[in-house]
Parts: sequence; C-alpha cells; structure tokens
Amino acid sequence: MNTDGLTQLDYERIGPVGKVFKKAVTDPLVNFVLPSGFIRWVLRITKSEMAEASWSDPGGWKSMVLSYRDDMPPQIADRFLIKLGSMPIALRNRRKLCVEIMSRMIRDRAGQRTNIVCLGAGPGMIVLDAMDRSEHKDCHAYLMDLNPDSFEFGRDLAKSKELDARVQFIHGNVKDYRTLCPAQPHIVKMIGILEYLPDAIVSDIVKAISEVMPPGGQLIANSLTRRHGTDRFFRRVFDLHMIHRSADCVRKLLADSGIATDHVFTEPLGVYDVLVCRKN
Repeated sequence: MNTDGLTQLDYERIGPVGKVFKKAVTDPLVNFVLPSGFIRWVLRITKSEMAEASWSDPGGWKSMVLSYRDDMPPQIADRFLIKLGSMPIALRNRRKLCVEIMSRMIRDRAGQRTNIVCLGAGPGMIVLDAMDRSEHKDCHAYLMDLNPDSFEFGRDLAKSKELDARVQFIHGNVKDYRTLCPAQPHIVKMIGILEYLPDAIVSDIVKAISEVMPPGGQLIANSLTRRHGTDRFFRRVFDLHMIHRSADCVRKLLADSGIATDHVFTEPLGVYDVLVCRKN
C-alpha cells in the first residue's frame, strides 16, 4: 500500500495556546474541580445530545456518529463537547486517516473481488466511506456487531451511497464467523473496539478472524493513549471506562495471532495510533 501523504491529510488540530489552556484549565476543571453531579446537571438542562447518547450506551455508535458530525451542533454544551473536545477531534482525525488507508487497500485490489469484514461495526461509516471513495465495483462489506441497533442507520447510509447491494449487516460474534458469513475476508477492520476489550478477548477475536483470513490478508486496528487528557471526566460523568494501550502493546497482541504490523500512523493529537497489518 502506498503510504504517501497520509500524514498530510486535512486533519483538525489544537493550536499551541489551546493546548496550554486545555492542560492548565479545562482538563483539571472537568477531571477534578467540578463535581460530576453538577456537570451532569448542566448537560441535562442544556439538552446535550452527546450526553444523552453516552449515558444510554457509553462508547456506543450514537455518540460516535455525533462526534463525526461536520456541522455546528445547536446545543451549546455539544459545541464544547463535540467541536472543542480532544476526543471527538481525534475521532474525526482517525476517521479521515482510516478512510484513506482503507480506500487505498481496496484500490490495490482492483480487478479482484474484495471482501471487507468489519468487527464491532456499528453502522459501518468508515467502511462505507472507503468503498465509496475507492470506486471498486466488486468490493463487498460484511459488517458484524453484537448489537444490531445501528444497522438501520447503516443500511440507510449504504443506500444513500448506492452501496446497499454490496453490504451485509451481520448480528453475531466473530467466534461464529464461519457459520454467519461465507466470505473469506481480504481486509479486516478493527477500529474503535479494542479500547473496550481486555487483552484476553482481543486475542480470542484476532485468532478467530485470523483463521479465516488468507495469507497476506490485511487488517487495520488502533490503539488509544491518554493524551486526550479527559479519562477521569469520561469515567465520572459518562461511566465510560476505556482501556489505554500503546501501539506496541496492540502490535504484540496481534502478533501473537500471526498478524504482523507493517505501518503505524498517529493522528495529530496523538490520541490514536492506527496500525496497518497483514496476516503472515
């Protein structure tokens, strides 16, 4: 895969003054100074969509969709949470990076049927964007999730991109992949799920999908660092408990199941590393 220009995409950044203000003022304020009950009260009276989505399903697909939005949220609280928060900014950066990487992976298979399998897919926004950008007409996606609540949203999105005939949403566990899906995966996406799973479960999932991948099959995954600076805020206010790992830690977890890491790219905030991998 050609990696030229991946570090020069149109990323969002926080300037030097913003970084200092965040570290000296806003992070200590939301992490330690303001009571969690007061913060939740403010979010409720300001009718924050992000807060409601996070309370109903911490780390779920609705909060991800809200984080991805390009327009300015109408709620004042969401303007701060979504447009100024380091985590949503990093999520949007990760999305841009992953869409570009996956679209290049798909283009590299021009003229060949290409099967993409997405684990913990939600509505599959990154996969659908990559398929749309690549213009590969024999690319097919199999989007798996234990929670099917996002599938209707995903199907509507696929239809809007005229991809619905080549996209299948699958409700189930990757351990049952052979029963649920007949397609051999050429590209596997594991973005946005490792930070919610302990090492043992990550290893089980990677082993299960590795068994059905062909040699040379590609996989994309991510790590999560604490550089967003608001882990205590997420735990106190949203009951969101994420697992932070270095890129090297994720690389070792993947390597134990025969998945080698070829490249690691870090989005500008340093919150997410994206690992581009292949099956040995």
